[in-house]
Amino acid sequence: MYRHMASSRPVEEVPSRVLTYCQYNREMETFEFPGLSKFANFRVVISTCNAAMALHNHGVQKGFFDVVFVDEAGTAHELEAAGAAFALLHRSGKLVLAGDPKQLGP
Repeated sequence: MYRHMASSRPVEEVPSRVLTYCQYNREMETFEFPGLSKFANFRVVISTCNAAMALHNHGVQKGFFDVVFVDEAGTAHELEAAGAAFALLHRSGKLVLAGDPKQLGP
């Protein structure tokens, strides 16, 4: 499992139990993409919609994923959720939207 983070995200905001699944460069103090060969070996990739759309900048091709889950889809902007899915999802893949638009906030 790999947790993809935006390179600009402050490491202090990431719980240590999540950091275990990230690629963080302590010397450069930034989150990094692990490289295509390593990335291709992960069976599960977790990301925000915005960070997922940037995966193609790292060479991840359209159609790389067979299934894309968008959690909290009821609170996502349509372009965020659709952009991430359509940028990465295989043509015959499945898009799963989960979320409750009437969910109470914290």
